[in-house]
Amino acid sequence: MCNGLSPNDWAEKNAPLLKDLQFKYLDGTALETTTQGMKASVTLKVQLFVLIGEVVQIELYTLKYVEGHLLIDGQEIEGDRVIGESI
Repeated sequence: MCNGLSPNDWAEKNAPLLKDLQFKYLDGTALETTTQGMKASVTLKVQLFVLIGEVVQIELYTLKYVEGHLLIDGQEIEGDRVIGESI
């Protein structure tokens, strides 16, 4: 998953930081999806809350098929803005 960690390991490692930031996903919209062979990508516009307030950011997920299931292979944050600024 992220940085070579399994989802459970990533969550365990980052839970204290996310709790301190009061991190919460509020909403999200898929902007684009593509599939090519055994790989796919999804671009999301997400609204989240952190200690400084609400933030909108664009997230790009790359996925790959493993044993018939699509799994997250990577994630990039393309941009983030504090609510009230355009994205």
